[in-house]
Order: sequence, then structure tokens, then C-alpha cells
Amino acid sequence: MKFIVHAASFDFIEVAGSKKPYGPEVVKIHRLLKNDVPNDEYVLFSQETIEHYKIDVKQNGFETYESTYDFGSFSYAALDISKLKLDLPLIPSFPVTKSNELLINFTTSIEAPIDDVYELASNLAYRAEWNPGLESLDYTKNRVNRAGELHTCVVNGSTVEFETLRSDKEENHLVYAERTKSAPFTNQLDNFFVFTETATGTNLESSIFVTFKKNRKWMKPLLRRLLKKGLIKGMNELKKFVL
Repeated sequence: MKFIVHAASFDFIEVAGSKKPYGPEVVKIHRLLKNDVPNDEYVLFSQETIEHYKIDVKQNGFETYESTYDFGSFSYAALDISKLKLDLPLIPSFPVTKSNELLINFTTSIEAPIDDVYELASNLAYRAEWNPGLESLDYTKNRVNRAGELHTCVVNGSTVEFETLRSDKEENHLVYAERTKSAPFTNQLDNFFVFTETATGTNLESSIFVTFKKNRKWMKPLLRRLLKKGLIKGMNELKKFVL
């Protein structure tokens, strides 16, 4: 778990009926996720935050750092909070089982930071900006899209309810996955998105797994053709939206 605290003036933009901060200060926060803090669980205060709230970081056990980003040199302080989780009860992991058949696998390269690509792909507030055929999207606004969250899409006239399976980090990857049991001809359809950082930006691998209803597997070529067309178009639209 990581907390990034930054005090600054922000601009706001309305996306899908929800106000979102944007601008160079938001970019700074995203960049600060890539830092020189040696541990994976911490609270990080930007130098602006330290000065604004007159925080004595040394007295409170913070370590100070200075890193160089595309916007220049940046100072901040961080406190290791990993030991705090020892006082928390164990939360069982959310079970994720893929459908039994890989229907589509497609990879695209996007020249943008992995955190930016992941945010725009997994945040439901931006889904209509890059998902072709999406006529409407119903979800709980102002809440983090995490495992167990539900959202309902109307795509090309069909209403499909999705459940978020994963929105987390693995070693060297970010992963987002969602499932529906209301897609035509299927008992279950799973979308998996794996984000991998590269020297030039991000590789995004998209996979669709499916379990067909009884006596509906003959629809496989048609369903693959339709979903592949939409997936490729969606990934291209996402690339343009990110850039």
C-alpha cells in the first residue's frame, strides 16, 4: 500500500458526469509512483506538502529523497509503513478462475507511462472514451474500481453486466480483469489486461477467455471475429486517448 500526498493547485475536468483533477500537478503525482523509496509500502510527502503543512519530517522518522523526472528534479520524504500491516487481520484473496477457452489474444505497444495507461484503461470514468460500441455505462461513481465492483454496459444494443475480478500489481506487471455471465452464447466471458513497462512506454496484452453455453460452441468463429474487431479498435482508440 502506498500513499502519495501532494499539495498544489489543481484544475478539474468533467468526465462521464464526474469531476476529475487534471493538469501538470496530477502528472507529478503519477510520476511520484516511480521513486527511489526502497520499500513497497510507504506514505510519501512531496516537498510542497512538507512546506505547506510545516512538517518536521526528521522528527517523525521520514527519510528524504531527491529524484529526477521528465519535469525536472523533485524532493520528497517517505515513511515506511510496512510494519503496520502486522496489526491487521488476514484478508482472504479474491478467487480468480479463467474461463476454459482462450478466444482472443492481442498485444499493442503504447508510448506512454504504464501508470497512465493503466489508469485510463481500468478507470470506468474513461471507458466511453475508447470503448467502441459502448452506448451507456452504469457504475458507482467516485468509488475505486476494485475486485467485486459491478458495472453494466449497453454495447451495440445488448446489456451486459460485468464484475471486476482484479485491479492489482504483480511482479513487473499491472493486471486488470473483469468477468460477465450475461454475454450472448456464453456462460462466462473474462477480459484480462496485462500492462508491462518497456523502455519506450507500455505493452498492453489483452486476452478474452470464454466458456460457451451448451450447443453454442458453433458460434465460436463468429464471436471471435466480432470481439477481435472490437478489441483491436478499442486498443487503437485507447492508444490515441492516452497520447
